[in-house]
Amino acid sequence: MQCLPVYNTQYLKMKEHYLRSAKPPRRVKPLNHIVKNYKPVSSHAHNKDDCKRKDGPKMLSKDNIMDLLFHAFEKHQYYTLKDLQFITKQSVFVLKAILKDIGDYNKDPAHKKMWELKEEYRHY
Repeated sequence: MQCLPVYNTQYLKMKEHYLRSAKPPRRVKPLNHIVKNYKPVSSHAHNKDDCKRKDGPKMLSKDNIMDLLFHAFEKHQYYTLKDLQFITKQSVFVLKAILKDIGDYNKDPAHKKMWELKEEYRHY
């Protein structure tokens, strides 16, 4: 004689409850040390420095810088030194040296701290 259970919903619920209670409960374990998980990085700091040196601002010749400046002054009459540095991508010292030759620095309130071309270079 065999003793087999009847497979109905009540039996399945009882079996499920038994399996759940047989599993050990999950517990939180306190760690004695700090676990450091480092994410892989493809662009390291030393690689960025190398790229900046390679792709950094290149020193152009004085004629090329003057061409860039004349082209910029065709669009607008007045520029700040910061704007001209952004346009030409040259250092402030190089720009000031060239602008002293071809430009005037305004100190009047209307265009204070802005550069414009000298009269002999203007064509407007």
